[in-house]
Amino acid sequence: VRIPRTCIVAADGFDDFIRDNRLQYRQGESDSEIADRFLAGCLPEWLEQDLRAFLARIEAPLSVRSSSLLEDAQFRPYAGLYATYMLVNQARDFETRFDHLARAVKLVYASTWFADPRSFSRSIGQERQDSMAVIIQELAGHRHGDLFYPAISGVAQSWNYYPVAPVRAGDGLTQIALGFGRTVVEGEQSLRFSPRYPRHLVQFSSVDDILAHGQRFFYGLDCSQPENFSPEMGNLVRVPVDEVTDDPVVRLLCSTYVPEEHRIRDADMGGPRVLTFASILKYETYPLAAILRELLAMGREGMGCEVEMEFAVDLRPEPSQSVFYFLQIRPIVTSAEQERVAISEEERRTGLIYSCRTLGHGRFAGITEVVFVRTEDFDGARTPEIGREISRCNSELQEQGRPYLLIGPGRWGTADPWLGIPVRWADISGVGAIIELQDGLIRADPSQGSHFFQNITSLGIPYLMVNPDDQSGGEHLRWDFFRSLEPQWQGEFVTWARTARPLLLKVDGHRGEGVALEG
Repeated sequence: VRIPRTCIVAADGFDDFIRDNRLQYRQGESDSEIADRFLAGCLPEWLEQDLRAFLARIEAPLSVRSSSLLEDAQFRPYAGLYATYMLVNQARDFETRFDHLARAVKLVYASTWFADPRSFSRSIGQERQDSMAVIIQELAGHRHGDLFYPAISGVAQSWNYYPVAPVRAGDGLTQIALGFGRTVVEGEQSLRFSPRYPRHLVQFSSVDDILAHGQRFFYGLDCSQPENFSPEMGNLVRVPVDEVTDDPVVRLLCSTYVPEEHRIRDADMGGPRVLTFASILKYETYPLAAILRELLAMGREGMGCEVEMEFAVDLRPEPSQSVFYFLQIRPIVTSAEQERVAISEEERRTGLIYSCRTLGHGRFAGITEVVFVRTEDFDGARTPEIGREISRCNSELQEQGRPYLLIGPGRWGTADPWLGIPVRWADISGVGAIIELQDGLIRADPSQGSHFFQNITSLGIPYLMVNPDDQSGGEHLRWDFFRSLEPQWQGEFVTWARTARPLLLKVDGHRGEGVALEG
């Protein structure tokens, strides 16, 4: 277990950069305009000299990531709201390598003023101007052809918001993926398991489930043109898993689908390969679950609260030579409140919404605004457009100071538009409560390791998952009520409506259930 080689640029660098270039925040400026102004600035002379000295001693690929003073504050983490850039760092010309590093540092600085973190600050009543430190870290992984990536990246939490027996909430949750961790933190398809029960994989309960929910794309660093630097993705590319299944390390993580038998066998049998991580989770060729259990226990004890950890594994064909890289740890918020929230049997039966899978705890009163995606007009190919309509409603409602109930299908905040509505935090920053529908329009499990999910939990926003088609748990959403409300605005896909009386949400975080009632 190691921490990657790391260089820390303290917040003095940001403060000097802002002062030397006489930069001031301009109301209404877009993220791209902010980035252009920061890129045009000059780094302080002392910082440029130090960065050159550091870069002269390292030629491995690098990540340049944020470490703002507010980002990992206890119980108010700004998870994933600032920029991270990955650099190939293998150009022959040193000045080209330094230019890439300097631009990445400036862009991380610029993200301090971007819309998402500023919206989050307003949501928590934090008006103080933020300051930014930067972490430059050697990337974990190996080069495979023109791609550099780790075999496994993931996020591990000491607390599980949606435990399924025999797993308990305190047993924790881990989400892993092939390649860089962007797959996990952006809410794309990854594999979930409890470090205590690594063989208990709910999403892989059948062959059809494995084929439907297995990871199909991963993120790698494109090393084919080391002289180039992309300010959008930082040379990170999204690649089909099928293109790398001949890589010996990836083959260790794959099983084989046998179409004639409609079975998946945990061996290389020459057929289509499926990413299952079976050798790690079922056969423990590498002790990933044991390492995670120990580190999460240490983190919980050391920080005095539940924690979330980011990690990567440089897996080798000989597993004993593999290395686990500990990347970062932060606190997470759990529903530790002792207030008793009683939900009666009648409320479960007659409530406007009932869910037996919830996040949050308490009574939430006074919401009169409802923003919902109309199921009859939903189009899975146009979820980015749906997100823009929601963002329009959010802007107006936030300006009016009216929190709202948001209802829609699939994962909220995912980067994969086929798994849900790809909204950013700034698009829903005024939300009061969120309903995630699992009604067949989109089938996606909750993404607990995503940065979006982390910010929802830290703000204490109630989050209810509802599957009206599953009668076993009694979950329901009474569409007739919401569709009867008088619209305040209607788009092609989204309706903003207002209730005659305020809604009351009751969420019991200890039982994991919640209802929405007419006030």
